[in-house]
Amino acid sequence: MDGSDWWSYEYKQPSHSTYCRETCQKEYMECLKATGQHPVEFLGTNEAIEWLKRHRTELLVGAVIVVAGVTFVVVSAGAGVLILAPLAII
Repeated sequence: MDGSDWWSYEYKQPSHSTYCRETCQKEYMECLKATGQHPVEFLGTNEAIEWLKRHRTELLVGAVIVVAGVTFVVVSAGAGVLILAPLAII
């Protein structure tokens, strides 16, 4: 597949996960590298909480955060409140 038919993958099916991991994620990581950015990962929740407190104005809805191997997505809870939702429930 050349990337133009990404929409043909059924969400949360093994083929969708494989496509995202092997195609989209690689391109995303290349983009980060090209722009001098890097993903942030945390080994524990305390470290993540402290980082989030220091960077709360920089967070974007949809940002992915990995804490101790668990993937979370930043979502809006309304009234300017941001929460971390486990990726599995989204």
